Amino acid sequence: MNELLSDIYVIKERGAFGAFKPEINIYVLAGPDGLVFDAGYGNRSAVRHLMRELGAIGDRFRSKGRPFAVRRVLISHAHPDHFPGLIPLRAELGLKIMIPARSAEVIRSAKDFYGSMDAEEEDEFLLRRRRAGGMRSAVRRMLMRHFYRRLYGLHFLPDPDELLPDTAELDINGERWSVFSSPGHAFDHISLYSPARGVLFAGDNVLRSITTWLGPPNSDLEAYIDSLERMLDLPKLEVVLPAHGSPVTNPRERIREIIDFRWKRTMQVYEALEARDGGATMDEVVRALYAGEGRFKHEMARGWVALTLRFLESRGVAERSETKREIRFHAVAGASERDIHGHLGKPVGAAGGKTDSTSRAGKNGRKIS
Repeated sequence: MNELLSDIYVIKERGAFGAFKPEINIYVLAGPDGLVFDAGYGNRSAVRHLMRELGAIGDRFRSKGRPFAVRRVLISHAHPDHFPGLIPLRAELGLKIMIPARSAEVIRSAKDFYGSMDAEEEDEFLLRRRRAGGMRSAVRRMLMRHFYRRLYGLHFLPDPDELLPDTAELDINGERWSVFSSPGHAFDHISLYSPARGVLFAGDNVLRSITTWLGPPNSDLEAYIDSLERMLDLPKLEVVLPAHGSPVTNPRERIREIIDFRWKRTMQVYEALEARDGGATMDEVVRALYAGEGRFKHEMARGWVALTLRFLESRGVAERSETKREIRFHAVAGASERDIHGHLGKPVGAAGGKTDSTSRAGKNGRKIS
């Protein structure tokens, strides 16, 4: 537990198995009417750790003669490293549970939560063109559900205390904070912002040193860039406090860097299609972009590649052809960079300056500008 900014603390919960269970930041806006942002894992050890650290923050306040009460908990989105601690926090401390209305659709029951996972699995099968269903699929789902319960300590929430709309104003310790919808990484993602302090709790959308996971069915590439650009439009932005890793102290530079990275990745996917006369399957695109990497890296990349292929389809610069065995994607001849990037914006560079706009020759000598 550390005090990052005046009366804003971070409690870190340990992860395991690398990207499967990442270390998660739980933030405490401490004071007489405080709030916990994100709830972390629901395992018994994680809950004990969280209660102990919240108690230590309270002791620190009371030792200085300052009032301390945490009354509410708000989550950024309904991924399993963010919501399972909600029920224990309410049971142990009586906290009022506030969640985005869209998140409630996912975490109200095991059926709804695992249904969203099954939708993702079906979506992946669509692009793999492998047959879903059957005994093997049923066994895999059963094992994955057991794995999720044990790994994250899942607790579902049929009865939240308050559902938040896409935009809302909160009074936290006498300060005004704004909640706004910031989808992309997840369809239900929200962010919490202090216009007076220039502090943004960005959940998983902005991380300091790594890029966030994107993948079907609940991620959206255009929505993600829209959310990042909305953050750039905030009147004051001094620091981003992310769900994972350390604070982002150069927020505008980092957000522009992420937009630039997504633009370059989109172009790389298009070029991988363009390089093959017969088009490419999603797996062939992944192998082209991650040549020499192992299977785990390929599997982790499938999500963002699938989103990008669908984005290129939506822009009319890629088309698919289907057979019983596979789906292939083909670059549409004559596309320009403007056709491709569309809503993603031109690359801006890490420092926000314009990049070299010199046109380049594409396949067969045509120009992409």
